[in-house]
Amino acid sequence: MSDTTRINDYPFLSVFLKYSQELELLKHLLPIVKFIQILHSKLGFQLTRQTAGEMTFRQFIYKESNGGDNEEIFNSLRTAFDDFELGWNTVISLVNRYQYHEFPDDKPAMGDNSPVVPGLVEQKDSGIYLCAILYHLVNIQNKFLQDNSGLD
Repeated sequence: MSDTTRINDYPFLSVFLKYSQELELLKHLLPIVKFIQILHSKLGFQLTRQTAGEMTFRQFIYKESNGGDNEEIFNSLRTAFDDFELGWNTVISLVNRYQYHEFPDDKPAMGDNSPVVPGLVEQKDSGIYLCAILYHLVNIQNKFLQDNSGLD
């Protein structure tokens, strides 16, 4: 069976295989969104930018779990952060620009000693990296869906 025949007989599979490596990255979209929603609900309008720049993710998790005493909250936040961290560190290297901003080669890695401010969605300063990561992942999803929208 020729490649052309396969493409005609299995158009969805053809598009899926075309995007397979990029689609693998989409598993990070929900954990990133979930954690930034947690951050926003807990810190959104309660911290100044300066305080958010000084507070680390470790301090945030510790504070929100009453010094680690509330084990359920601590474990939940720690798991959500670990998933966010993995997503950030996996995708950030693939993002070179956002809108008209060019990023340097040494983009910030995420860790629990990182300040919380990059985890807050803002289209300026260090928040722009998160916007770029989200845009990159949503763009992958949308391109895949668009390529499949005309299939019979």
